[in-house]
Amino acid sequence: MPKITDEKKQQRRDEIISSSFRCFAKKGFLETTMRDIFEESGLSSGAVYSYFENKEAIVNALCAQRTEDYINHLEQKIRDVDTDIGELLAKIIESYVGGFGNSNFDEKSRVNAQMWSMVVIKEEVRKNMLSLFDRYVKALTIPIKRAQERNEIDQSLDSKMIAEVMITMIFGLDLRKTSQETFDIHGFAKVTRSLFSGNFILKAT
Repeated sequence: MPKITDEKKQQRRDEIISSSFRCFAKKGFLETTMRDIFEESGLSSGAVYSYFENKEAIVNALCAQRTEDYINHLEQKIRDVDTDIGELLAKIIESYVGGFGNSNFDEKSRVNAQMWSMVVIKEEVRKNMLSLFDRYVKALTIPIKRAQERNEIDQSLDSKMIAEVMITMIFGLDLRKTSQETFDIHGFAKVTRSLFSGNFILKAT
């Protein structure tokens, strides 16, 4: 029997995760069975179990993959944009939620909501997500410190906590958009840009 290459193994693993994603979108994490995943993927039970020991392992892998994809996107966005912090955050928000306009919006929104619930009840998912949150914060802290050095942001404020606030806004928006597809992302970004650019509160003349 020919040896399966590492690339082929990764493709098969990603195929199982993608099939599981579709199942979770239809039936939810709790109601989906391993048999559902076998049928959706078209693979035998032995083939699936050779990559994942159980459904929880697939859920962990899915959560990690989706979060990893975004942190890579975020880090790229920060490298590509060198502007004031309000403008940067607005661009991040608009690019982050841009994917919600895709044809599988409903699937993504249902799975996203379930991912947040898994963070609360599954220790392994929580550990993975917290590790990635740390990467989010570190990535955003870089342009924040630059802005403080340019005296665009109050230097007495902790740069890490500013990043935490920004990340919390982004993920709060994620949940808001999940519950209401028509929520105005561009309006949200506009107000956010104003908040972080110092134009939100008008000083009396």
